[in-house]
Amino acid sequence: MTFADIPSGAAVLIYANSIIYHFISEPTYGAASTKLLERLELNEIEGWITPHILAEASHRLMTIEACSSFGWPYQGIATRLRKHPQHMAKLIRLSAGCLTRFAARPRTGSGASGDRGRSG
Repeated sequence: MTFADIPSGAAVLIYANSIIYHFISEPTYGAASTKLLERLELNEIEGWITPHILAEASHRLMTIEACSSFGWPYQGIATRLRKHPQHMAKLIRLSAGCLTRFAARPRTGSGASGDRGRSG
């Protein structure tokens, strides 16, 4: 099954990789991930993202941005960021986009209609 095979009205849990692939325009899965997220925003499908998944995606996007911005290798990136905290404030483009797009929305309704906690 692919994302395109998810029927309208279905409820899905969105994993971090789909969010990451969307934001970095990953060559193999980026377009499919973007289409999935667009379907969520159009309310064609119901999407759920846990705080843990959102934090994981945001953290990974921050490390990708650090490697790209500062020319650092991926290996040891967490240690490098801890040793250079002054660079953290510069790493907002991707992770802020993730948090802005997927942060909790106001909850409305009883939840029976799929209104609560949706990503879109």
